[in-house]
Amino acid sequence: MDFWWYILLALAVLWLVLRYRPVSGLQQIDARTLREKMQRREKLKIVDVREPVEFQAGHIPGAVNLPLGRLPYVAKKELHPEEEIVLVCRSGRRSMVAARRLRKMGYTKLYNLTGGMVMWERTQR
Repeated sequence: MDFWWYILLALAVLWLVLRYRPVSGLQQIDARTLREKMQRREKLKIVDVREPVEFQAGHIPGAVNLPLGRLPYVAKKELHPEEEIVLVCRSGRRSMVAARRLRKMGYTKLYNLTGGMVMWERTQR
C-alpha cells in the first residue's frame, strides 16, 4: 500500500512542476514599464484573460477581453503571431496559463504583466 502512495505523490509533484514551469520566451513587464510604453504609443496588444464580469469592473485602457477559457478558439481570429502581446489577469496566474497556450500556438512576442491588475491599480495611485 505504501508503494501506491509514493507513486501518487510522485505524480502530484510532477503535475505541479509541469503546470508551473516557466514559459520559454515569455517576458515579464511591470505596470510602470507598461504605462511608459503606452504613453510612447508603442504598438502593443493588451489582452485581458479575465472573465467578462471582471473585465467590466475595470481594465487597462485599450485592452481587449479574451477570457482564458475561450482563448484557444478566438486567438487566431483576434491575434497575430507577430504582435507584441501583453497578457493581463487579476494577479498573473491566469495570464501565465494563457502565455503557455499561446506559445504552443506559435505566438512568440509575449509579455506577462507582473502582478496583474492588482499591481496595475496599485501603481495608478
